[in-house]
Amino acid sequence: MVDELRALVDKADQARAADPNFIKDLRKLIDTYNRAAVAPAKPALFSDEFRDGDFTAAPA
Repeated sequence: MVDELRALVDKADQARAADPNFIKDLRKLIDTYNRAAVAPAKPALFSDEFRDGDFTAAPA
């Protein structure tokens, strides 16, 4: 979705279809959400991949 939004903003920028400050604000917002998807703000407190395949018993 972020890539699609970035493409739309690029297209609007090239066509000068919106105020440059608005385009700039949109790009900042896109970058904010793109970074959030790559690196979550909070670290995981618990993580388990259940590699042994048995999720009913206490995994090793």
